Amino acid sequence: MVTSHSRTLTGLTAGTTYHFRVVSKDAASNQATGTDNTFTTTSSASGGDTVILTGHIPAVGGSITSDDGSIVVTFPQDAVTETVSVTVAITTTDHGKPQSTNKIGSTFSISAKKDSDNSDVTTFAKPILITISYAGATVGIPQNLTVYYWDVASSSWKQDGISGIAVDSANKKVTFGTTHFTDFSLFESTGTLPTTGSLGLFTATHFYLNFAIARTISSWDVCNQVAQKILSHLPRLIPQTLKHERWP
Repeated sequence: MVTSHSRTLTGLTAGTTYHFRVVSKDAASNQATGTDNTFTTTSSASGGDTVILTGHIPAVGGSITSDDGSIVVTFPQDAVTETVSVTVAITTTDHGKPQSTNKIGSTFSISAKKDSDNSDVTTFAKPILITISYAGATVGIPQNLTVYYWDVASSSWKQDGISGIAVDSANKKVTFGTTHFTDFSLFESTGTLPTTGSLGLFTATHFYLNFAIARTISSWDVCNQVAQKILSHLPRLIPQTLKHERWP
């Protein structure tokens, strides 16, 4: 016997109250209709935000996916103690970007409220898995993709609390875990080298050793791209100090 149901609703308007009734049948086709119930979608943080996904997740867990497949939100069992309404919006608020990164795609504003009293759900008992697609975005090295969340208290991008970042370059998706909702965005770490001036504490030897270490843990194609960047800068920065060597 099924004792719980969930239904994902898309295309709803932010800050709007909707009415619904539950109609069900048993094995003998006896039908019962529930009373009128309501839920209210979360208001946008700013007038220009666009709600792309709204759905209800029960305590037993479940997933909701946007129509365009740009984001999937998955709740494991017992992450919440009761059914919650989850809203995902693409926000137009410009938070800038962390140092040495390029922003990839949209910033997603995610929030959750209890169905029972419409109060905010700020934390979860288990990490919620979020999958963001970067299909159509220009990405240099997919392995350099990472995730940041916007910390309202400090007005800065942060990563503490984000777990298990996994890049699926074949399907152009990034999955990660979080125990709270806020604004999230993908970024590509650049870590570009200076084109003029001194290397300071970083010498040719440091570059050589760091690259050798990276070579043992990265794929050949990634290492080759990194090598080209390093070698293109070193002759101008420290001429006569680097002996080019062909590695097997």
